[in-house]
Amino acid sequence: MLSPDLYRDAFHKSHQILLLLDCDHRILDANQAAIQQLGYTASELVDMGVPDLFYNQAEGNRFTKEICIKDNVINWEYLLKNKEGRAFPVLLNGDKVNEEQDIYLLSAHTIEEIRKENTAAIRKNELTAAKSLNHLIVHEIKNLSYGMGMAVEELKESMDKIPQYLSDSVDFIEESNRRLGKTIKSLLEFDKSFDLNFKSLNINELIKDAIDTNRSKFKLMGIQLNVNLTASDFFYPIDRDKLLMALNNIINNAIESIQNSDGVISISTKLANQKSIVRIADNGIGMSEQERTNLFKPFYTTKPKGNGMGLFTAREILLGHQIGFYLESEKETGSTFTLYFDRKHLGSAI
Repeated sequence: MLSPDLYRDAFHKSHQILLLLDCDHRILDANQAAIQQLGYTASELVDMGVPDLFYNQAEGNRFTKEICIKDNVINWEYLLKNKEGRAFPVLLNGDKVNEEQDIYLLSAHTIEEIRKENTAAIRKNELTAAKSLNHLIVHEIKNLSYGMGMAVEELKESMDKIPQYLSDSVDFIEESNRRLGKTIKSLLEFDKSFDLNFKSLNINELIKDAIDTNRSKFKLMGIQLNVNLTASDFFYPIDRDKLLMALNNIINNAIESIQNSDGVISISTKLANQKSIVRIADNGIGMSEQERTNLFKPFYTTKPKGNGMGLFTAREILLGHQIGFYLESEKETGSTFTLYFDRKHLGSAI
């Protein structure tokens, strides 16, 4: 038999809002999660009626009557409100825990938390599937590349016996196989993209490095580059190589989206609303809503030569750094990637 103290510890340490209430609409006790999320002190909550926590008090009255009639409720959706009056949707579950005194345990699971949990589960499944498929692809390509390389070596030993046009074809096959080797290397690097080693570094300097990495592409494509970085540097705990990879993938996506002769890419940083913000904008072909929805999924691409892993990898790296991001895009107008660095993680160089 578990002790009452153990149940009380579980009640107060739960991350869900938990309330003990009776059929007179009174709140008898509240856990720490309820105090934090609702914004009231424990004494304020026990002086309140349950309907006072509902955004629509009439719904709160009906709910309290219903739970006392049914003895339990499962996943009823309501709007609660905090002390400041801000409404937030929850799923309510309630069960009678004391028959003699008609006392109920009410739990409220915020729908935002449920969405986050579902999103995290989907991301985990996507990453697992991507890694498994990646391993399979690498294995098959390595076998093909090895066989192709052996065949080329045999042909090169007989170059003096074959016509020139076939000799040129052998050179082409050898170069193609060399490029295939680079593809294999990039796929092998995929799994390593998510092992992060953090150090506080200057984000403006990292952006300059990303610009330098892609400068030849800007020049080759005739793209006008506009750069506007904050005068004061800001530091953030990052894995330099991995975040540089993410920035390069985003910039490459912008470059590849430009199909006209007056292409422009603008890269800027600024400080606002307790966040440091990085924006990478282009005037390329833009994306439809469906393309935006699928953009960060593994192996999804609209490009003939794309493998669909660049922005998926960028997303995972950004999430691993706790960097928020948002994509705005309009067909035939262009796209803007916005990255949000939370100021609570910002600091000076280590």
